[in-house]
Amino acid sequence: MIKAIFFDIDGTLLTNKGRIAKNTKKAISALHKKGIVCGVSTARTPKSVAHILKDLPFDLFIACNGQLVYTKEQMIYERAFEAEALAEIVSYADQHFRQMILCGKNYSAGSWTMRFGQSRLLLHFMRFVPHYFPIRKMKRFLQNYSPNRRKQRYSSLAIVKEPIYQCVMLSPEYETER
Repeated sequence: MIKAIFFDIDGTLLTNKGRIAKNTKKAISALHKKGIVCGVSTARTPKSVAHILKDLPFDLFIACNGQLVYTKEQMIYERAFEAEALAEIVSYADQHFRQMILCGKNYSAGSWTMRFGQSRLLLHFMRFVPHYFPIRKMKRFLQNYSPNRRKQRYSSLAIVKEPIYQCVMLSPEYETER
């Protein structure tokens, strides 16, 4: 007998237009009425989860890739980055001019380029970009000549003084081991 069902958001609950289909909403409500625990497990932050799922009867939320587990009433589990590890990551991103997003409970901060890259506007626009468009060359150009390329970019953000539950940093593939 099924006792719980967990859904991912991107590519599962959300359609390619960024909406939840009516029949999906009906199915989740029917499961909930049968007493099946309905949950969400996602890399997203609690704020973006709440915004997307505000009208659905979810019982349990797993956010920031498992670093936060909560219900609508209480926090069940949370594990932030250790201060030393976070300082090392932020220092590396600052020294090597990497694009990075830091996620707290209520908001994220960091690279405008990365946040824009995840936006609905850009995803919509990308459908019209021809397949032969030199995306890799454009990305390399933006990484090397970005106006955001400044020292102490991330270490000076207010969010680094708060608990950080997720950090996403872009680096070239050749730096994987480092």
